[in-house]
Amino acid sequence: MTDAAKASWTKQERDTIDAMLDVMVPASADGKLPAGSTLGVRDYLWARREDTHGVAVAVDAVVARAMEFIGEAGVESLHDVPQGERVAFVQRVEAAAPLDFIKFTNNAYLGYYTHPSVPPHHGMPDRPPQPLGHQVDADEDLDALLAPVRERGKMYIDA
Repeated sequence: MTDAAKASWTKQERDTIDAMLDVMVPASADGKLPAGSTLGVRDYLWARREDTHGVAVAVDAVVARAMEFIGEAGVESLHDVPQGERVAFVQRVEAAAPLDFIKFTNNAYLGYYTHPSVPPHHGMPDRPPQPLGHQVDADEDLDALLAPVRERGKMYIDA
């Protein structure tokens, strides 16, 4: 965990965020893919929060709403909510702050699915797609894939 995230979120908030991440990205049944809390996604959210104002606003709103509901439930964190009730809890947070929850979710998924250990489970290399690009199978018709782009024509201004 980064020092910044550790210093800026309380233990109660960290535990609640991790439990929410485990609801949003549960471990696979076969155990090959880990749950959302195990790959540093919370720290990724903190980093995105630090460098992008819109993400900061959304993450802060979702965490605040979650902590409000935790307080109403009279528990320390979402880990203290029975397992069978956690999905409903996360859905309640989503319903209370839907636009912020979308940004929270998108960034949580980015943090999870870009972790080097996850893409290989989906048949992708454990590297960023650029500068090498994605592998295109030889049997795919590259001309057919690019035809709509070519037909659209130039979409930029010469500089």
